[in-house]
Amino acid sequence: MIGKYLFAALLVVPPCLAPAQQQHLSNIDDFIAKQVVDYKMPGLAIGVIRDHQVIFKKGYGTTSLSNGLAVNTQTVFPISSCTKSFTAVALGILVEENKLNWDDKVIQYLPEFKLSDPWITKELTIIDLLSHRSGLATFDGDLLWYGTSYTRKEIAQKIRYATIRNDFRTEMGYQNVMYLVAGLVVEAISGKTWEAFVREQIFVPLGMSNSHTDREWLKPGSNFAFPHIRNKPIPPMDMSNIAPAGGIDASIDDLLIWMEMWLGEGSVEEKRFVDDGAIQTMTSLKVLTSESADNGYGLGWYINYEQVKKIIRHDGGMPGYHSSIVLFPETGSGIVILTNKLSPINDQLINVIKSYLQGPTVMNWLTADSAMSAKGTVYKWDREPENVNKLNSSITGFDDY
Repeated sequence: MIGKYLFAALLVVPPCLAPAQQQHLSNIDDFIAKQVVDYKMPGLAIGVIRDHQVIFKKGYGTTSLSNGLAVNTQTVFPISSCTKSFTAVALGILVEENKLNWDDKVIQYLPEFKLSDPWITKELTIIDLLSHRSGLATFDGDLLWYGTSYTRKEIAQKIRYATIRNDFRTEMGYQNVMYLVAGLVVEAISGKTWEAFVREQIFVPLGMSNSHTDREWLKPGSNFAFPHIRNKPIPPMDMSNIAPAGGIDASIDDLLIWMEMWLGEGSVEEKRFVDDGAIQTMTSLKVLTSESADNGYGLGWYINYEQVKKIIRHDGGMPGYHSSIVLFPETGSGIVILTNKLSPINDQLINVIKSYLQGPTVMNWLTADSAMSAKGTVYKWDREPENVNKLNSSITGFDDY
């Protein structure tokens, strides 16, 4: 059933590319199409930048197996935790406007905010919020927002009861609630909701007209990718109470603009959007994720080095969705992949395309062996009980959409 939708969307390859490069991209296109079938993906959209130029963008499959609309590069997908870089930039804009300093204490703007440790409460800075070094362990506090009716302010108030389990500032604990708190800082300083600030200060100036901070725009027939579990469409999860950490919906076309801004060190088409110093601050290591000094987290991004070359990446996941954005700043290159089913396909495609971006030839990923490996991987992944259990949850009904 999935296969009949595969080639409904337009492949965009710049005509200025040399014939050999066009052939390589055609091979990659064929490979992606086959992987979409082998991984049983309902829908997928992808974009690739090389040397600051969009060289490939395309949609595959369908927005929902129940309606058969073709995915294209304007199809809107939830990007989940890839939202975090937007919240970091929102605060960077306030820094640039001299309304905030990165090292300001959180309680300077949210005097009622508390963690369980009084000293950490007093010392916690904006950088600490955004770099996951608050002392809270990974995902601590997530049960306050996941599937609850608590407001953001209520969640921020209740996080004081979470035990500090990590070493403050030296140990990373991946956090959604601290990004929620960062969103509250944006609101306290700007006098606007986080949603309005991101729309007015990021989406509009960059021309990201197909990006959203809420779902008020979503109507029947909208070009929106619905999530799938075990190849059945389900209603999308409401992320409004954790939006600054994972609530943005966007298209490939818009995210390519976003990536160009980062690769341009704050500029798009020679127009300055964010100070390059802020970009450098956000893409430099603030806390390590391992004993290696080459892997860690900045502000809204994971940072690591492969053979001395810097790679900036973030992924996002929620029931029925997976998003990946990868930037290679030294070569002005990047990859974005959005899917409406959780699966290992993103890493598979990133490895293939990274090989292409790093050299003139497409590596031997483009083989039948790789496709067979994909079939085995997705078969195993779909049947592991922990994957099935963690994807099935109580979420909003279809009638709300």
